[in-house]
Amino acid sequence: VKMRARTWLLGGLLLVLVVGFETVRKKGSKNKKSSKPGNSGGLKKTGKKASPSTKSKTREKKTSPRKSSAKSYIRDGTFTYELEHSIEAGEFTKRGSVTIKLSRSSKNKGDVSISEFEFDKETTAKFKDLISEHKYYRLRLTKPGNASTSPMASVKACALEMSNFLEAFTFNMDPLGNIIAFDYLTPVVTCATPKIRVSEGTKFKSKGRVAIGKEGVRPDLTKLILAEKKGPPPKSFLQKYWIYILIAVVVLFSAGG
Repeated sequence: VKMRARTWLLGGLLLVLVVGFETVRKKGSKNKKSSKPGNSGGLKKTGKKASPSTKSKTREKKTSPRKSSAKSYIRDGTFTYELEHSIEAGEFTKRGSVTIKLSRSSKNKGDVSISEFEFDKETTAKFKDLISEHKYYRLRLTKPGNASTSPMASVKACALEMSNFLEAFTFNMDPLGNIIAFDYLTPVVTCATPKIRVSEGTKFKSKGRVAIGKEGVRPDLTKLILAEKKGPPPKSFLQKYWIYILIAVVVLFSAGG
């Protein structure tokens, strides 16, 4: 009985020593972090305490993501595209050109100029067939020297005719002057009973605008880079020597038995 009591007492003392040593080690590491030279509580030695508002502003500056406006990265220049239309099945012919001038100082981000097109006898007859057959009038943009990218759009031919050939373009561009896509709209959308009024000499009434996407928010990779440099956190005393403590306890219990 005395032997068992002595064994339990030694085991308890060993555990108390281990826990006490671990507690002292953690407190020591905290004191080292807080007593770094030139840093007192995270503040410089200026003799003044930072107000809560100052701390919050400093934290916001560090954590706030970088923002940039679209104007800051727009490329200045003039860009010309060929405008083609289809008034027959599967065939595109040249209608004119679209010239877009981008400028950082421009409030509307770009000036659009669309060349005029006048219906001749042949085009008028083909367009009348589109209206009578309730087909679509299609447009395509091509860049000279780069035929791989050709955005397209279409409207009902009768809707365009009912709108008195008033058309509105929105050119969606990137900052380098490349048209990714474009919207093509007319005031009239539906036309149940179209009235064919197109004739020779008819002209399109075109309006155009530019839409440029804004630069996305860039992620803050500083914390990830610092975490990779620091590496994994150091192991505690119990994590390092738990196997030896377990062996010691087993030996004590065996001796007591």
